[in-house]
Amino acid sequence: WGGGSATPSGITLPADVGGTARFENNAVTITVPPGASEKQLTITVQRVLNTSQLVTDDDVLLSPVYEILKNFTENFSNPVTITLTFDPDLVGTNQTASIFYYDEEEMEWVEIGGETSGERITAEVDHFTKFAVFAVDKKGDDIPDSEPEATAEVTFSDIAGHWAEAGIKQAAANGIIDGYSDGTFKPNGEVTRAEFAVMMARMLNLQGGGATLAFTDTGTIGAWARQGIA
Repeated sequence: WGGGSATPSGITLPADVGGTARFENNAVTITVPPGASEKQLTITVQRVLNTSQLVTDDDVLLSPVYEILKNFTENFSNPVTITLTFDPDLVGTNQTASIFYYDEEEMEWVEIGGETSGERITAEVDHFTKFAVFAVDKKGDDIPDSEPEATAEVTFSDIAGHWAEAGIKQAAANGIIDGYSDGTFKPNGEVTRAEFAVMMARMLNLQGGGATLAFTDTGTIGAWARQGIA
């Protein structure tokens, strides 16, 4: 942290001086450009332990919720860059990671977006509050268009010669269906309600968080299907 000093409650930077600080064992990185603040800046970062009022069962949270604060209320003059680590294994098919901030007045999460690299995502902000990384459905422009070459490359070990082979390959290329981890598709297998809901959501390219799942067996729904069902 160039030109700054560390304190038990955070890190302090003189006015008009830039620098980079890391918190929570490098899980949070904050880069302040020169001129972002005309005041001496003190930054504190704290992990929010109780998120029951902030995150619902329908949300796919990829990182802890962090409360990032500074010692004055004004927004930054120049954007500040924050980088958060997240768990990429929790990101579903046709989903992507995105940074959100919590609007305390509206009591809702607002999407910022960000650029991902491995398990890290970076975005620019002009103020501090609570931040977290969530999985969101890819927007239409982010989903690769299906091309004949892509369709031909989709293969499963048990569909050759099946009457639905062409349709299976096309649906897989369009991201509507997945096979099993052993390379099979099981073309004559039964479809569960969860699988059908996910396929329907993918086919319609549904966006947003969806409904709150209030089913008595919600706890038995796999993480891979919750967003689609919602």
